[in-house]
Amino acid sequence: MSRLEQPQHIIGVMLCYTNVHKSYIPAFIGLDYNNLEQFHTYRQLLYQTIKRAFDQDYKYISLGMTASFEKRKLGASIEEKYAYIQTCLLYTSPS
Repeated sequence: MSRLEQPQHIIGVMLCYTNVHKSYIPAFIGLDYNNLEQFHTYRQLLYQTIKRAFDQDYKYISLGMTASFEKRKLGASIEEKYAYIQTCLLYTSPS
């Protein structure tokens, strides 16, 4: 078995889960930043995640809110989302 077939260490990992709406959701990613540019690890993890979701017949992949440039290269579309927050200070300032 060659070195390509049996890697010496892991350079990236994508942890995904599914939900009841038949969505495939990549939740966490781990990267060895020393090899990021040489192997294009992030893009390869995205590609393999999309490929696996399609192989498993998932119709929707939720890729999250960051790195849209890389995701659009692989065919993702942007869906605008809004979040509203209201804060209430629950402490009193010193008198």
